[in-house]
Amino acid sequence: MIFGFIMILEARKMKSKTLMLFGPASIITGVSSFAFHASYTYAGQIFDYFGMFCFVYLAIVVNCRRLGQIRREGQSRLFWSLVVGSTVLVPILGTFDFPYQLLVFGLVVVTLIQEAVLRVKSGRRGTHAVANYSMLLLGLGFLLAGVTCSMLDATRIWCDEKNHLYNGHSFWHLLTSIGLFYFFKFYKQFAWDKGMKGLPVVVVEGSED
Repeated sequence: MIFGFIMILEARKMKSKTLMLFGPASIITGVSSFAFHASYTYAGQIFDYFGMFCFVYLAIVVNCRRLGQIRREGQSRLFWSLVVGSTVLVPILGTFDFPYQLLVFGLVVVTLIQEAVLRVKSGRRGTHAVANYSMLLLGLGFLLAGVTCSMLDATRIWCDEKNHLYNGHSFWHLLTSIGLFYFFKFYKQFAWDKGMKGLPVVVVEGSED
């Protein structure tokens, strides 16, 4: 949650309405996860997925802008439609015993595919349009480290019920929150809103934002 507030402050300094979405999304992700683990109920679990959808879909939606598939005015509508729709889908998939954890994994894969396509298309426009992917790779590294810690916790390899600070699950939360912050740092390099300096948002020739 601390990183979420830092994102909000940085977005305010840059006067970017688009970047302002990342901080609240990160905070919602943290709050929803805390609510689930505090209550350990099925409703809490659905709220936990709602939080994860908030951040993952935000990346997907802004990438759709970069691909010229949507404009700035339509990003909020698409974002909330996807988040709410996927959250409603979770209990439906649960009735069919479908491992809905794969839904989040699939969305991450979609984001990576988008970035691969964007890297190729931006390269065609010239080096002035190519993003610096170091922050994105750092974010992925922290995310993978967090997932590893979560798996160690789930398999009871690194799980100490008496120690709530030093165990696999606590490090999952810490590492993934750092990863989300680095994702925000990656998206900071684009000129999302009027008056901003940075890389061009849309990399597809003939498309407008």
